[in-house]
Amino acid sequence: ESISFSITTTPTMNPSESFAGIESRQLDERHGTIMNPLINQHISTTRALQLNDSSRTSTLRAAIQYCIDTTGRDAPLLDVSDMGLCAMIASVLGARKVTSLESSSGSLPRVAATVAQIGNGLPPSNAGFQIIQAQTEHLLSEHILGGAAEIVVAEPYYEMLEGWHLQEALNYCYTVCSLKKRGVVSSTALSVPAYANVMVCVVECDQFCTAYGHVGSSTTNIVAGFKHSTVNHFGNRYHEYDVSLPLWQYRYKPLSKPTCVARIPYEGTNPTIESTGGASEITATGHAQAVVIWVDYACR
Repeated sequence: ESISFSITTTPTMNPSESFAGIESRQLDERHGTIMNPLINQHISTTRALQLNDSSRTSTLRAAIQYCIDTTGRDAPLLDVSDMGLCAMIASVLGARKVTSLESSSGSLPRVAATVAQIGNGLPPSNAGFQIIQAQTEHLLSEHILGGAAEIVVAEPYYEMLEGWHLQEALNYCYTVCSLKKRGVVSSTALSVPAYANVMVCVVECDQFCTAYGHVGSSTTNIVAGFKHSTVNHFGNRYHEYDVSLPLWQYRYKPLSKPTCVARIPYEGTNPTIESTGGASEITATGHAQAVVIWVDYACR
């Protein structure tokens, strides 16, 4: 309830020049580069909107509160997401031994520290709160406040995987498994989220096919007298790999019921991804042009 975020921009300028001067000049003669007067260096607009989703934050808060009530305020807690949002929530809720792992090599660890220390007054006088900037494979139990973590938390969010939510869900699973094998996280540790369901839905989406499909006719590959066969060879292959798109920007028609095809657990001695073997039930007529994949996280 005491954490807030805002979308801000940072002016890029030399101390001796005015902001208006940079706005009016496109090219910096000394460096030969185009100068961008406004750069958001830390948080993308999509990420800022995600952080300002009050329903999402409330869900994480309730789940973290459950874990603290179950294990006690002195239980070691480890946040393995970039930015440490869950760690800050846990500390605000009264957890006394909180460690946040920042694996990002950019500016995000400093932003996380600023939000925690200046924005939320962490650590409190009667508790411990620390941010460690390191790779997961270098983390040891002695680096965690209180020893092996009894609570492990994540949004999950990773700066390098932003927008690729299935990969984020898998990355959290592999990270937790690795930490449990090395004794950094207890085998009986509670997790937020507890597990993730991988969901799919067959859709008809003409806009996607028009924008990313085959160019020209199927026989000649010619547009305005130019052959596009090479473009089609390398570009028209979305049946072979994934593409990350903001689906709310596209009109599409669901042709099947949402179906769970896999469950990714985050708790237990050896979390193993389970295939649920679900078959999509077709509920509408149309052209099956794509399969939408998303992740539903389960939080206590």
